[in-house]
Amino acid sequence: MRLNQVIENRLVTSNIPMQMRNLVVADGTVTFTVKLEFSCRLTVLGDNANLPWTLLNVDMLVEDRETGQGKALMHSLQTGYVVGLAQSRLNDPAASNPLEDMYNVLHSLAQLLQLEVLNNQVMRLCQDRLGMYIRVEEYILGKALTISYWRELANTDPIHQDVGWRLSIQVDPHDTKRPLMLAHSPTLTLKEAQLAERSMRTERLSVESLLVHTIYVRTRARLTDL
Repeated sequence: MRLNQVIENRLVTSNIPMQMRNLVVADGTVTFTVKLEFSCRLTVLGDNANLPWTLLNVDMLVEDRETGQGKALMHSLQTGYVVGLAQSRLNDPAASNPLEDMYNVLHSLAQLLQLEVLNNQVMRLCQDRLGMYIRVEEYILGKALTISYWRELANTDPIHQDVGWRLSIQVDPHDTKRPLMLAHSPTLTLKEAQLAERSMRTERLSVESLLVHTIYVRTRARLTDL
C-alpha cells in the first residue's frame, strides 16, 4: 500500500503523455495501456523523487490474426532489447520528460509492427487471390505502405490511368505521436475518408478489411457521379 501511494504521488507530479492516460496502480506498480499498441508495467525503487522509473515488462498488443497463426511478432530477445532501450530513456538524467521518451520508443515500435503486419497480409493476398487487382507500390519500413487497387480498371479510365487508385497507410507526418493515418489517391471527402478508416481502429488489423471499406466508399462515390 505504501508503494502504491509513492507511485500515485509520482504520477501526480509527472507529465504523462495523453496517449498513456489509461493507467492502473496496483501491487506496487503502475500499468499503462495504449489501445492496439502496447502495455507496460513500471515501478519505483524508493520514495526519492529523483529515482528513475523502473520498467518491469512490455507487452506489444499488435497482432496478426490474418496470417500470423497466433505466433508472437517479436522474439523474447527482441522484447528484452526494447525494454532495455526504453529503460535507457527513463534513466537519462538530461530527459525533461522520460515517460514521453519511453512512449515515443514503444509507439514507434508498435507502428513499425502494424505496418509489417499489413505488408505481410497484402503480399499474401497478392500471392493467393488478388494479384491481378492489388499491388504493393512502396513499403518504407516503419514509415509507410502504399497499395494500388482497381489495377484492372486503370487502363480503361483515362482520368486515372497514369496514377491509378492508391491507399497509403503511414505515420502522420505532422504528428508522429498519433496513430497511423490513411492517405487516399485520388483524395476522398472527409466523410468518405472517415468511413474508410473505421477498419483501422479495430482489434483485428486487416488489410483486406481496409481495402473492402475503401473500395466500398469508392464505388458509392462513382455511382453517385453516374
